[in-house]
Amino acid sequence: MKTIVKLLIPIAFLLVGIFCAVVLMAKAPKPATQPKEAAPQLVETLELAPVRKQVVVEAYGTVIPATKISLRAQVSGQVVDQNLRLIPGGLLQKGEFIVQIQSEDYLLAIKQQEEAVATARQALAVEEGQGIIAKEEWSLLETSIETSETGKNLALRIPQLERAKAALVAAESRLDKAKLDLERTRVTAPFNAVVQAENVDVGQVLNASSEIATLVGTDSFWVQASIAYDKLSWVQLPDANGQNGSPAEVTLGDSTYPGRMIQLLSDLDPVGRMARLLIEIKDPLSLDESNHSIPLLLGSYVNIKLFGSSLGSVFEVPYQAVHIQGDVDPQKATVWVVDEESRLVQREVDVIWQDNQGVYLSRGVQAGDKIVTSNIQNPLSGMKVRDTQQNKQQSATSELQPEPANPPKGDRS
Repeated sequence: MKTIVKLLIPIAFLLVGIFCAVVLMAKAPKPATQPKEAAPQLVETLELAPVRKQVVVEAYGTVIPATKISLRAQVSGQVVDQNLRLIPGGLLQKGEFIVQIQSEDYLLAIKQQEEAVATARQALAVEEGQGIIAKEEWSLLETSIETSETGKNLALRIPQLERAKAALVAAESRLDKAKLDLERTRVTAPFNAVVQAENVDVGQVLNASSEIATLVGTDSFWVQASIAYDKLSWVQLPDANGQNGSPAEVTLGDSTYPGRMIQLLSDLDPVGRMARLLIEIKDPLSLDESNHSIPLLLGSYVNIKLFGSSLGSVFEVPYQAVHIQGDVDPQKATVWVVDEESRLVQREVDVIWQDNQGVYLSRGVQAGDKIVTSNIQNPLSGMKVRDTQQNKQQSATSELQPEPANPPKGDRS
């Protein structure tokens, strides 16, 4: 029994000690815990600088002829000769021979009209001689004969003289017409042209107004383009003479062709309800030796850039940096700016223009502002952020700092 008591006494002391320690630890003051602050989000920024921007309105269009005619015969007859280049795609110079219609009948007609003119001149000469005789006779009988003015004119053969003069004029005009018909037997190109279609062959008999060929002028082609109606204010519309329109650049594949807007059409595109305009392209087939472009063919579907107004002191930012809220005015938007304390500030801005390169702001920001260009999760005004550019600079500075030298070792003696 005494042995058991001796064993329990140290155990009891140990338990009491443990209990006292637990009580003391429970009553001891606890150190205050500091709430852990979340690390600022890392954002990408762009420091703004004003730029000048040339507004470029992009559009699409189709190449169409600027000049196109259906060339028709003006006289009838058999085709006895034709130009070897009178084939689809053949090139013709202004005044170049196209077809020759048989001319013998027209040569004979000229001879007949020359004879008619000679007869009319002879009749006029005879009538003028008779008029002289009539004047002399009238001078002898004038005082003894009472007559009217009409009777006097008849006695002097004035109507007969006028008729002879008119007959001569008519004969000369018929001669001129015969000569003109002879000239028309040789059909020539009215302008520099390419043959789009031909409808004659040697030996074929043509009537007046028979179609010979379809010609398209090669000095220039037109591009009919469509652009959004609200973009017309950004381009220079041509004047009443088709001058001073916005310059343009037409692209087909890897080739570009300079042009100029010459006309705004009076109606909208019936399909897309867009404004339509004409752009003139000089030497589209590259016929000039100095023009080394690939020929621009009719019917080609091309890309167009119209160079419009120039914007000064605007700020170019990427699309992802601009936020448009709901269905508000697309020219009104907001951006996030990082201030000097590395906190977010929301700014309202005006979008003056946008294209494939970015968005251009005219109000709400200024030079030197740092625009956030990366995505921010749940952004709030005043929220602390870290700029990636500043982060990189700090990292680079840390890498460049020399390591501290090792302290000198003391004597061990």
